[in-house]
Amino acid sequence: MGNVLVRLAAVTFPLTFDGYGYATMTVIERMLEDGNVAITTEVRVLLSQYATTLRRKIVSDHNSEINRLARLIYLEHREAIELIYRNRPDWTGEAKQI
Repeated sequence: MGNVLVRLAAVTFPLTFDGYGYATMTVIERMLEDGNVAITTEVRVLLSQYATTLRRKIVSDHNSEINRLARLIYLEHREAIELIYRNRPDWTGEAKQI
């Protein structure tokens, strides 16, 4: 895939699948966590959504070993995992009762 440049404010962020996307995501997340960075709510929301997209599209590729292990665990412990899932708390229902 080729590079796509996204221009936000006075900064250009590369969206690539060769490692830069992970670095970009990390910089954006640190900016959002830093209370000293003066950005508007709209820009904060945009950056947050962009970092989320990078995490989904790029970081998930780097986690293929984790995905493989998760599938292996699921296959070995399927019944227990499905039992836990079926008996998970219903937070929405509990909140409505309050």
